[in-house]
This record gives sequence, structure tokens and C-alpha cells, in this order.
Amino acid sequence: RFLRFVFERVACQYTVLPFGLSLTPRTSTKCMGAALSSLRRKGIRIVNYLDDWLILAQSEDKLLSHRSFLFSHLDCWVNFAKSTLSPSQQISFLGTVLDSTLMRTVVMPERALAIQQLTASFKVGAFRPLKAFQKMLGVPSHAWHHGRLRVKGPSVDGVGRTPLQGGLDKCFQL
Repeated sequence: RFLRFVFERVACQYTVLPFGLSLTPRTSTKCMGAALSSLRRKGIRIVNYLDDWLILAQSEDKLLSHRSFLFSHLDCWVNFAKSTLSPSQQISFLGTVLDSTLMRTVVMPERALAIQQLTASFKVGAFRPLKAFQKMLGVPSHAWHHGRLRVKGPSVDGVGRTPLQGGLDKCFQL
């Protein structure tokens, strides 16, 4: 349940995150990455960002099997009210709508509206506080193209790269 380590055959466990809350996102990402790597080696395609997870599979049966395996092997709490537990070919994930039939990602309408409202508030020659610039740059940053979506999976070429192919028929979000 908490961060643990063994030193000179003595198990130690933190009751809170060491070094304060500023490291919480990185710590959770690293810990989950380690836990999910074994699932990826078993062929489960999963994308995670903090506490948002997306499981990809080529069939509904395979996806449901991967979901069951995930729930039985990781002791995580699931917020069922905020989760989409049934397979879908179009799903909202991290402020975008993913469509696996068209292999397309679209910014969610409310996110696009927020970007438009933020940029409209900036006028040439007007002074704005630094926080306003930071907010304007932070909101649309996920929507800018930085390359393909990387889905970690089993290594195909021996170097850890897996080609992203079409035909991802089902999507799933925790």
C-alpha cells in the first residue's frame, strides 16, 4: 500500500511520500510503470498517465480478459463512477476523444472552447500576469502534435520498439 524498500534484510515502509507532495506525480508514474511493465510483457497494451489508464485490444473478448487479469493482479482502487468499464471504439481519454475505427484523435469540445477563451483574452500590447501565460500554454499543450501516441507493448525488434498498427478495435479506460 505504501512505498517500501529492504535495507540489510530489514523491510522499511513509508506512511507518507518522502520529500513532500511535489514528487507525487513522478513517484506514482514510476511505481505504476514498474507494475505495468510485467503486464506489458504478457501482451497487455496499456497506456497510463498518473491515474488515467487506457487498455487497448483487438477484440472485446481479449479486452475483457486483460481487464480481469489487471484487476486480479494489481491491488488498485477503481473509481467506478469515473471509469468506463465496457469496451468502446470511441472513448474520452486525457481531454481527447479517441476513435479506433477511424484511427483519429480529436480534442474534446469543452477543451477546445477553453483554449479559444484563453487565447481570446490576450490582446496585442496588453500586459498579462505570468500565471495567465502559464495557463494559456498549459491547457492546449496536450493537443499539440508531438509525434505518434506511444503504446508500450512486447518488444518486436529486440530494442523495445513495437510498431503501432491499425485494427485496434476496442478501447477501455480505468
